[in-house]
This record gives sequence, C-alpha cells and structure tokens, in this order.
Amino acid sequence: MTDDQMRALLEAAGATPGADGWLESPEHRMISLHLASHGASLTVGRVVALRQRASVLEARTAKGEIFVTSLDSVFAAAIEAPPATARKAGFV
Repeated sequence: MTDDQMRALLEAAGATPGADGWLESPEHRMISLHLASHGASLTVGRVVALRQRASVLEARTAKGEIFVTSLDSVFAAAIEAPPATARKAGFV
C-alpha cells in the first residue's frame, strides 16, 4: 500500500486523530486489513485505530491487540458499512 492509498483509506473510514498519534475510526466503522508476504496471507479484522511511522504500520483492534507490519505488506483494506437504521418490531 502506498502513502496515498493509506490516506484514502483513512479518509474513507472517517478516521480522526486520537492520543499518541493514532488515527481512530468512528465507533461504528471498523477496518479489515489484508496482508501478504512471501506467499503467506493474514487478515487483521476489527481494526479501530491505525498509526504509521515511515514504512511501519501499527493497527489496534477492538480487543486492544496491536499488529505491527510493513506498509508494503498491506494490499487491500475493507471498511465496515455504518449500521442500518433500527428496524421496528412487527409489520411496517
């Protein structure tokens, strides 16, 4: 992933600056990062905050886990859709 792609991801997710340089997505918008390196792949889901330091990307999940990877290893990302409006019980 390039710096431009990362900026586009953060903008699309609506990320805002948080503490210690983390860019945090709104509560209802979680990110999934798709990583690959030397034929192995990994998906990091439920990401709520990202922090980039040069070519190093740190991702913090909703559980508080922190994943550290190379920005070059990220090849795609998905942003959860905002929640739909609440449905009423019964027939409408």
